[in-house]
Amino acid sequence: MNSDDERKVLLNFRELTRRFGPSGFMVLAHLRATADRVNGQLVANTTCRETADAVGLSRSTVGRIFNDLCVQRIIEGSVSSRGSRFVVPESVLGLIPDDLPVADRIS
Repeated sequence: MNSDDERKVLLNFRELTRRFGPSGFMVLAHLRATADRVNGQLVANTTCRETADAVGLSRSTVGRIFNDLCVQRIIEGSVSSRGSRFVVPESVLGLIPDDLPVADRIS
């Protein structure tokens, strides 16, 4: 990763943590990192326990975050006690709203 790419990631991270909170961003990033391509979409198969262990949160917190991300329509799917299957966005960094102040927007 070159320095321009690194700068873009770090500035986008700030906006994503404002939008989803640090825990929400960690869960979303984990889902994206572990997703597999299925029929042209990125699909993450996981459990609250598996994700909680991976990101260092409680299972109940991860379950709440899963539900919040679904309600916000960031991911599609449903939370189940036997395992969850989510369609996740191609790029977590692409979730930045277009109406950011000009000084914070990356060209």
